[in-house]
Amino acid sequence: MLILLWECVLAGYTYTQAGHAADQGAHRGATAAEGTREAACRNGARNSLGASWQDSAGIRCGDAHGSSLYEAEVELEVPVLFPGLASFPVPIRGRAAVAKEG
Repeated sequence: MLILLWECVLAGYTYTQAGHAADQGAHRGATAAEGTREAACRNGARNSLGASWQDSAGIRCGDAHGSSLYEAEVELEVPVLFPGLASFPVPIRGRAAVAKEG
């Protein structure tokens, strides 16, 4: 039972990290100069993650449906307490959009 509860805590923490990384990426992308938005978004999202998630994170950045918003989505895998036993079947996604500046 304790292992199951701990896995729920890890899933919640992963959700928090994905949301925070998406917020940071969207903010950096929205405030960057035109032409550098995607790189700024990716770097902002990646740098806000812990080292263990930086390489495996799926980061997507771009305009939110052609509007004045800049959007970032970060997808993370939930760490598993015993990696050899099983893997968490559902990735966690965080999404954020910020109004473009400039």
